[in-house]
Amino acid sequence: MTALAPADIVAVWETGESRPDWNRALVALARAMPGSTPGDLASLSIGERNARLLALREATIGPVMRALVNCSSCGEPLEFEQRIDELLADYSPPPQREFDIAIEGYELHYRLMTSQDLATAVQGDPSRVRRTLAERAVIDATRGGEAVAPADLPEPVLEALGSAIAENDALAQLAIPLACAACGHVWNASLEVVPFLWAEIERRARTILEDVVTLAHAYGWSEAAILEMSQARRQYYLDAIE
Repeated sequence: MTALAPADIVAVWETGESRPDWNRALVALARAMPGSTPGDLASLSIGERNARLLALREATIGPVMRALVNCSSCGEPLEFEQRIDELLADYSPPPQREFDIAIEGYELHYRLMTSQDLATAVQGDPSRVRRTLAERAVIDATRGGEAVAPADLPEPVLEALGSAIAENDALAQLAIPLACAACGHVWNASLEVVPFLWAEIERRARTILEDVVTLAHAYGWSEAAILEMSQARRQYYLDAIE
């Protein structure tokens, strides 16, 4: 995975700033993988997309993710670290995209989710996003040999289907095991890859632009010239300003 240069970080943030999360993910990947087409990236399974985003984060920002969360039991703030190489260590893309499963008398033939599915789901009723995604995953459904429309599947069946999709698409859903030192509570905290990465990209882009303003005022250099500098070189000139 190619690391994003300062100019790339700013361009990604500027392009994706007003877009939904599913699209921001593709904007970042497109910049880091210039040989990929929009269709290629949009057709990745969610797990594949997340794996590439994590690799991008590791290359661009560093190997360790840090965050502050509140204990789900007592609310005590808890800081945690997660190495990206640990998340990616056993990862491999799914060998197939379509699967079969039997749930409560229903026979389902389904597929993994992609960013194209997310794009469609978020345009509808926000309270139905999860159900819409599950319905879109169903290719064929039968019960007792009779065809069943995805929209007619009961909620427990779709919930079980969602779990099966996550199981077959590693990294589609990430949970970080945590333990609270204050109350001893142990739980798995959900890690939303796109919002987490985007918050870091935004912070990095704003810092870079602040450096541009400072250096442009001090030395009269253009934005393009400053963005071409490495972080170390940019910091040297910043430190030289009295």
